[in-house]
Amino acid sequence: MDIPNISGLEAFEPISRSSTSYTWRAYQRDLGRHVMVKVLLPEAAQNSVQADNFHAVSRAVSRVKAQSFCQVYDISTVNGQQYVLMEEAPGKTLAEIVQENPKLPARTVVRYGLGIAEALGRAWELEQFVHRNLKPTTITITPEGVAKLTDFGNAFLAKPGVDLTALDDGMIVGTPNFIAPEQVTQGHAVDHRSDMYALGMVLYYALTGVLPFGGEESDKVLNSQVHGILPNPRNIRPDLPVSACLLLERLLMKHPGHRYRGWGEVVVDMKRLIDGKPLRSSSNQGAGLSSVAVPAVTAGNGRVATKGRELDVPHGSGGMGRLLLWLLLLLWLVVYANHRLGDPADFYGRLRQRLPVLAPYIPVIGEQRGSSAAVKIETVEEQVPLLKSLPVPQRVPEQRAPAPAKQEATEERSADNAFARAMEKAAVKPPEQQQQESHSKLNRELVMALRDGGVAGLQKVVEKHYLEESDNARLRAMNDILRAVRSLDDLAAYYFAKNEGEEVEFEYKGKRRLVVPRGVSDGKVSLYFGEQNRTVTLALSSMDNREKLSLLGQQLEPHQAVTAVMMLLEAGDREAARRYIAATGPLAPVFRQLINK
Repeated sequence: MDIPNISGLEAFEPISRSSTSYTWRAYQRDLGRHVMVKVLLPEAAQNSVQADNFHAVSRAVSRVKAQSFCQVYDISTVNGQQYVLMEEAPGKTLAEIVQENPKLPARTVVRYGLGIAEALGRAWELEQFVHRNLKPTTITITPEGVAKLTDFGNAFLAKPGVDLTALDDGMIVGTPNFIAPEQVTQGHAVDHRSDMYALGMVLYYALTGVLPFGGEESDKVLNSQVHGILPNPRNIRPDLPVSACLLLERLLMKHPGHRYRGWGEVVVDMKRLIDGKPLRSSSNQGAGLSSVAVPAVTAGNGRVATKGRELDVPHGSGGMGRLLLWLLLLLWLVVYANHRLGDPADFYGRLRQRLPVLAPYIPVIGEQRGSSAAVKIETVEEQVPLLKSLPVPQRVPEQRAPAPAKQEATEERSADNAFARAMEKAAVKPPEQQQQESHSKLNRELVMALRDGGVAGLQKVVEKHYLEESDNARLRAMNDILRAVRSLDDLAAYYFAKNEGEEVEFEYKGKRRLVVPRGVSDGKVSLYFGEQNRTVTLALSSMDNREKLSLLGQQLEPHQAVTAVMMLLEAGDREAARRYIAATGPLAPVFRQLINK
């Protein structure tokens, strides 16, 4: 391809080529910096689907402010060439680093993966962005140790109506050694979970120094991605922690439904691994087939045996805990029924015989109070002849019970009352009541965190509980919402960027304006006023907060509603804040409790 002729850029050096674009390195003299220039190939430019995707992905990347994404500076067309101007990431590619050191520390590798996972997670949440071609050669490690994605040539936005067949011309898109099985078979939707699989393959390569399914022809590699099994990383590097192998196992599940449900879960497990903590239990654990072989043989005691050592393997405990609670409740009901029926099972008598020390504290019921001899219980047939032979009793004046009997009855009632109180105290509460009390306690803690630390304090407490209760759907939803919360300036910038090139109406300084957004950068938006035929650069910080809020419309997403409520509370307008509380979803009870205090 000919060297691009773009004003202000010089010293072009070719970097890479994909199926739709060519990437160059150039020098931007006016700003004294090196940049990357991604130029759409002429054949792709003539394909409207590919050209539209090129621009849509570039705009999406520009809106995702993530440390591990190279920043997009400009999108333009010059001399018929469509190009994107991007940040150049200095440093070496991950492939080069692994070649120099095939045994990188596990925490270092996972830290690289964490940055990529956080960036892809944010891109998926905001834009339904799917990369589709993660590999070590497109990840650059900067001198500061930050992993940056440098290529987005095969990415797309998984939004309604997207047609991958038209976009890819029916071809399989991806790099064979790192591609997800569903990209090969096209048997399942390609989404963020496909990138999880590719990231798992990249981490496998970085941890072991071995190219996944390497040394084979492309067709055989693709078939191995669908059906093959890789050696367990500990077979190659015995020093690797088991948690790292479990992370890879979950990322590399053959079926996308058996992988992590969202990037948030991947990020949490990676952080736990870096901190030296075991991974959380997974509802999919043990389900499906992974591309990574299991580590040796797992003993029945729940520990992995390897090279003469036993290593803890975390197991789910939520179901077992509920089972124990139900068993305790059943046991209490049996004991209580036995007591109310007069101890027909002679439970107390047997308990006194086995534990004489506790005899003074064990209730005495009926005939058990007298002799220790066995008491015969007569049947109805045995009682009837006896009753017939007895004379009819005569009415006699009521006599006061002797004092010892009164004392004995008092002691029995006292023992019964003490036992009942003990049973009530030890009673297991119904699951519904336990859940309600748990929610109330959690809400109180969240209200205090929100009052004292704002959204950041609230997110910290929610994440702490989510790490402890990963199967709690409410905590997971709250955690996902809080991670997506952005400032009003960011939301306003997103609104203008999303409507770039389209005429929109918004309020500024009390007046309605009709403009066409031209671009957003560094907290400023370039707006074209058609009636006046002029372009104005507007600092988002100059807009009133309520004007920014009006850009979001009436139907807010939960994370947008959180921003709105917090802004209005800071402004002292509780009544206006109440209107947005319902839209915060699972966080609504927390905000209501905060406002009503």
